[in-house]
Amino acid sequence: MKTAGYIHNIQYKQQAQHTTNTARKKRKRKVIWFTIPYNAAVKTNIAKKFLKLVDKHFPPGSELHKCYNRNTIKISYSTMPNMQSIIYTHNKRILGDSKIPTIEGCNCRQPQTCPLDGKCKTSNMVYKATVTLDSDQSQHQYIGLTSATFKQRYSRHKSSFSRDTACTKLSDFIKTQRQKNTNYKIEWSIEKLANPYNQNSKKCNLCLTESFEIMKAFKSNMQTLNTRNEIFSKCPHREKFLLSKCMT
Repeated sequence: MKTAGYIHNIQYKQQAQHTTNTARKKRKRKVIWFTIPYNAAVKTNIAKKFLKLVDKHFPPGSELHKCYNRNTIKISYSTMPNMQSIIYTHNKRILGDSKIPTIEGCNCRQPQTCPLDGKCKTSNMVYKATVTLDSDQSQHQYIGLTSATFKQRYSRHKSSFSRDTACTKLSDFIKTQRQKNTNYKIEWSIEKLANPYNQNSKKCNLCLTESFEIMKAFKSNMQTLNTRNEIFSKCPHREKFLLSKCMT
């Protein structure tokens, strides 16, 4: 450039690069999807006939052609579940996915002192306590339930016998007998095994079983310590599935 007669000095200045997003924004199309359940037994081309109906009732020049045409209405097929899947889903919703409760063993240090004859680790059960008074040899029965192990429920029963506040009808009866200095003997037995509240079936078989056993006790005219209000009591096993019991 100097040999050509140019005397201007060229200098390079680096410009700051701008990190602007030059990508073109894509406009979302408003599409109405018509989903057809697929069935191999159907020989008619439903999608083709449906699009022909769209062309017939919304032709070019119609007031609604802008909203309903082949560009705004799309068709797709959806596969429905087979019969095995439908039956499995129905049974799971009705029966739930909980296991059938079974009778467990014992972990007492002295098995001969187990209150339930070596079955204190059993859970999800309806039990019966038979109180025999030494004064007149009369028997009074109490029916209860527990979703935990019977050993845990038994320890709570023993602690309630010495409390001042009322816990159960059994504890009230035992406190009364202690005030009268009456000797008694309590025998525990398993009545039924049932599952507690299930969020799939929306039922608590454990509470229903206890209510049924209490009704049987009233019908047989036994000297039961339970009251009729316990038959209509609220299920306590449902509360742990409520949102109010969730911890953040």
